[in-house]
Amino acid sequence: AYDGLERLYKRAERFQDLVSHYERMLEDGVGEPVEIRYRLGITKLDRLEDAWAATDQFRDALALDVDHGPTIEALERLMENEEHRATAAEILEPVFLQKMDWPKVTACIEARLAAQGDLDARKAHLMRLGQISEDYLEDLEGALEAYARLFREDPRDESTWETLSRLARVLERYDRLAEIYSQALEEVTADDDETAKLAQLTGRLYDERTEDLDKAAQFYNRALRYDPTNHGVFIALESVHRRREAWDDLLALYRAQSEAAEDDSDRIAFLRKSARLLEEQLGQLDAAIETHRDILMIDGEDQNAISSLDDLLVRQGRWAELADHLRHQIDLYAAEPDANDLKLRLGRILQDKLDDLHGAIDVFEQITQSDPHHSDTVVALEQLVQNAEHQIRIIQLLEPIYLATDQWRKRIAVYEAQVRITEEAYARVELLCQIADLHENRAGDLQLAFHAYARALSADPENEDARSQVDRLAEQLGTWDAHIAAYEEALTQTQDHSDQAQLLTQIARLNDEKRGHPRSAITT
Repeated sequence: AYDGLERLYKRAERFQDLVSHYERMLEDGVGEPVEIRYRLGITKLDRLEDAWAATDQFRDALALDVDHGPTIEALERLMENEEHRATAAEILEPVFLQKMDWPKVTACIEARLAAQGDLDARKAHLMRLGQISEDYLEDLEGALEAYARLFREDPRDESTWETLSRLARVLERYDRLAEIYSQALEEVTADDDETAKLAQLTGRLYDERTEDLDKAAQFYNRALRYDPTNHGVFIALESVHRRREAWDDLLALYRAQSEAAEDDSDRIAFLRKSARLLEEQLGQLDAAIETHRDILMIDGEDQNAISSLDDLLVRQGRWAELADHLRHQIDLYAAEPDANDLKLRLGRILQDKLDDLHGAIDVFEQITQSDPHHSDTVVALEQLVQNAEHQIRIIQLLEPIYLATDQWRKRIAVYEAQVRITEEAYARVELLCQIADLHENRAGDLQLAFHAYARALSADPENEDARSQVDRLAEQLGTWDAHIAAYEEALTQTQDHSDQAQLLTQIARLNDEKRGHPRSAITT
């Protein structure tokens, strides 16, 4: 009766009555329940177009018989419908899992994943896909791609990093791993601790595994921008830039690090690296100079910066700035033994490079006041002694030095120079008498002493002391002709009748008594 009624409802296309008929059969326990539920589901699906109600019947049918083929086929057909694909997949997944039909299990998971919006649920589906590929299908490439999809869902999940790293290591697919990481990072607009760490890891992959230094630099730089204090990333990025010979990038790195440095010692270290790079690789010596000055603004006593700046200013011929730099060093080392050497350098630069002879002499004077024995400075002054404009001053500087160091020969030279530029007779006589004294008492040269006194007498014929010294030495030397010549020269230098009379009287006496020429004496 039930079968006949079923046929009549189908023939008459009374499908709602047919559904009620199947439901009564289930209530009355007529027929095979799994088959009745399948028919009920198919009728609702195909005749009443109620797919949702149909899936409930198919679920119940498989609960009674997991291997019921027609129900499985109906659900697989439902999976082709986008609206019902996820529900059908959810019902079929445990069926295929029990059968260990992994391709179909995978298809079910993919269908459920496509319809899932909850992050945790999506991650769970992707995790299962990865596990199936690795553990059951032994498809490590497929597993890597599945976990890559999982990673893209949540790039901050470090457990996924570990799984990806393990698979890439086994497969030796570091290139793919780097690509997976970099693609995910491209979608991150604001970094945090996790993404900065991932950027560092990505940079290391490109650096150490794929040797793509440009990309390594890109990701190391990203990690360092997030945390400029990460020394490990800095070291890695510095190395990459050097191997790339990307000197401008390396300079930018050093400058950024110097700005971010937390203490002066670190800031100076980065500035020093910048200066060396500017000088040695980029050839930008002027910029290197300014960088060393930045160091000295922080620590005015930094020896490396002082020395390097000195060298660069010389190489660039920036003499006025070098002079200022030397003044800074002189102030810094005023109490040090080599301070005078610095002053000497300053003086020579003022003299030779800046044409400031007056300033140079000022510096030389400072040196000689503190150390009369500073031989190089004395030599520098001696080389200038013939300069007419500054001769008097230089002589005045050298005389006490020679006196203090007992350099009597140089004292004679100084006095001779003074004689040449001195116009006052009294002063000339005093200088010539000192010259004569040195010749006589230090050199033991009475002849030169005599000539010096003779010149003094010529300078001032009235000077009794000069006259007596000339007489004394002529007596000792017996040089009467020279004696007379000295008086005759003095005679030409005076217009005073009294002096002339005295000189002539002495000349006559010498001709008569010393030379034995009474006639010449009479003539005189």
